[in-house]
Amino acid sequence: MEVLVPPHKLKFINNFAQEHNLKIHIKVRNYGRFLDEKIGPVTLKSSDPVFTYHSYKAIQKMYNKLAKQNPKLIKVENLGKSFEGRQMELVKISENPKAKNPIIFIDAGIHAREWVAPATALYFIHQLVKPSNAADLHNIDYYILPVVNPDGYEFSRTQRRMWRKTRSTSKNTKCHGVDGNRNFDYKWGELNAVKDPCNFGTYIGPTAFSEAETKIVRKVLEKYHDRIKLYMDLHSYGQLILYPWGWSEAAKIENYEKIHSLGTKVERAMVKAGAKPFEVKSAAKLYLTTGSSIDYAYKTGIPYAYAVELTDGHEFDFPESKLYSTLPPFYKGLQAFAQHLRKEFRARH
Repeated sequence: MEVLVPPHKLKFINNFAQEHNLKIHIKVRNYGRFLDEKIGPVTLKSSDPVFTYHSYKAIQKMYNKLAKQNPKLIKVENLGKSFEGRQMELVKISENPKAKNPIIFIDAGIHAREWVAPATALYFIHQLVKPSNAADLHNIDYYILPVVNPDGYEFSRTQRRMWRKTRSTSKNTKCHGVDGNRNFDYKWGELNAVKDPCNFGTYIGPTAFSEAETKIVRKVLEKYHDRIKLYMDLHSYGQLILYPWGWSEAAKIENYEKIHSLGTKVERAMVKAGAKPFEVKSAAKLYLTTGSSIDYAYKTGIPYAYAVELTDGHEFDFPESKLYSTLPPFYKGLQAFAQHLRKEFRARH
């Protein structure tokens, strides 16, 4: 367990640990100073821009440049705007759009502070258009929304490193933001629901789909529903592959064996490529949640839905210097997902 402790409670925590025979390791002495050091422009440390944490504008510039360089493979669809007016776009990668192949829909960065998730999504885009990976586009299309929460992402980069929520404003309060991954309209607000707009992390919002950003994810899920066979929501951290349900540990989804088996197969592919082991389990076994995107996607009829918690060991502040060795195994996981879908759904398309 990781605990953020006010200085005047440190003695209490130490006494509690001794009474219960627990060990304590203090990771950061002054967390406020630690966060202050993380705020401000992020400098380019890597010689390869693919393995770098970029601003939202830079991310857009990179995938739009790839689209111009690969017009037969990449189309960029305008989805609308975030609360603060940032353009949100869907990167559609296909070798033959007219074939109407099964779609893997990937989104990332619904939680602002989880920078490694958008970096992974951008890495996937770069890999999918490489000539050496051309076979990965056979019979499968990839639709990628690299940053679901661009307003929060930029706020995390420039003002408050651990910011998680969107940046919308609520009525009758000066507080900002909603946890996008509690804002989807399935079991919304039924369990562990935080209804305080000033809650730093998990405020569910005034209504389901109150956020411009979650509405955009819904728009993609609805528009391409018949073709989306797998939805992957990228997060950090914990080395976890989670699937529905999040609202109940006892309730099992209809294709539990298949979805667990595929998650295990993907985990093996990533570990074989050099990743740390992942734990594959239902989201509720991590903790109970309602209004999550994977529960909503699965409930609408998408057969495979996963939230992948990337990386471990550095919490939300995953070092940019480690992206070079960390991201490639994740692509092997994407290839394993695609290989399975190719076999299961190819006959229908």
